Amino acid sequence: MDVGPHQRRGGEEADQICRLVEKLLTCKAFNTSPAPETVTWLDGLSDDVHQRIADKGLCPPRMPKPKLPTLGEFLAKYLSQRGTDLQPSSIKRLELTQKSLNGHFGDKVRLDSITPDAAADWRARLAAKGLSEATVRLECRNAKSIFAEAVRRELLTRNPF
Repeated sequence: MDVGPHQRRGGEEADQICRLVEKLLTCKAFNTSPAPETVTWLDGLSDDVHQRIADKGLCPPRMPKPKLPTLGEFLAKYLSQRGTDLQPSSIKRLELTQKSLNGHFGDKVRLDSITPDAAADWRARLAAKGLSEATVRLECRNAKSIFAEAVRRELLTRNPF
């Protein structure tokens, strides 16, 4: 019986998965670390499939991802912590930036859901409100500093601003 290209590809994928699982079994038997390509393959698996392999003792379970704060939570925490080392006028400016960010994105959005494109939209909205260029730049500088702190705290991998 002749099989179509889709069926052949499925068989090739199944063979590849079997080879990789066999490599994991060998690593377990000899107490060695898997090859980088095997680790890469494991990293690309869905959480469910990865957990099934981990349940068999062939790889360590994934660590649960820490809960990221919402924009509102992070901004509130950031401002409360900065309140001791900044002048009152600087705190007031940061509070205005906080209000603007929460107003545009919503205070319930996950911190990592804000993209560079969304940040550019926020900047454009500030300019469209008729704010002076100096005020827009100050707001953007504040947002950039706030999100740089989120990167420093390893809550984000990149700064959208």
